[in-house]
Amino acid sequence: PEGQANWTIEASSPGDGGGIDVVLRSLAVHSGRLDWFDAGSGGRDPITFDDLNLQGQIDLRSITLGGTGRINTTRVELDATVVLPEVGQPSQAVALALRMPGDKSELRAEGTITRTDLGVMPRLQIQGRQLSMTQLQESFGLTLPSLPRFDLDGQLQRTEDTWAIDDLVVATERSDISGALRMQVDDSPPKLTLDLRSTELDLRDLGLTEREGNSDESTSQKRDTLFSTEPLPIPALTGLNAELSLNVDRLVYTGRPLQNVRVEAELDAGKLDITTF
Repeated sequence: PEGQANWTIEASSPGDGGGIDVVLRSLAVHSGRLDWFDAGSGGRDPITFDDLNLQGQIDLRSITLGGTGRINTTRVELDATVVLPEVGQPSQAVALALRMPGDKSELRAEGTITRTDLGVMPRLQIQGRQLSMTQLQESFGLTLPSLPRFDLDGQLQRTEDTWAIDDLVVATERSDISGALRMQVDDSPPKLTLDLRSTELDLRDLGLTEREGNSDESTSQKRDTLFSTEPLPIPALTGLNAELSLNVDRLVYTGRPLQNVRVEAELDAGKLDITTF
């Protein structure tokens, strides 16, 4: 009722009194709205596309869509292909490209989605270019730390109680991180496990800089402390538990490189403990 849709339909009769076969060939949506609903998220609609202007083609095997829309205040361009599952098969192939022309960000996903009694289980190769934490925060309502623009690659999949990203590669202009990520969603709060490696990591990319410290501290004491004891301004820290293992070949902190650094971190009930080696 909030928009207009045009449909192209072909109908034919076999001529034996067996009824009419109807095939949908194309569709167009003008000023429409789409709510992405996840029944496992407590009945919430986490993503809403407004002002949709889509054109689509449909054949016996796939649906292809292309057009524009808006997620909150962010204008997006959307291309998607969904291969229709064969009869009796729970899996189908999908490909999605989401572009934000205002800041040249792009997010792509390609793989399969399988429907089970436990919900939708995706297995997708994801690729992001020039992604912005600010845009992701505004578009999807996430609470994220402030980071510079970054590229992202990885294999996203869900099992019964775990979301995982394998073969993860994140790169900014100054830093790179690779490894694996696991999110155990059946725990309360959820538990995040990260096993990561970096050839070069500049802590300025993580929003960490040399702290001012107390006036009673000497300059050498402040510079010998890699991480501050002051609370980090990241509200998301209170919403999950986490374990981190990070090996860094070259760590840059306040302009001074450190070689072969290992970081072990544990986040429990909002308290973050970090050990460096």
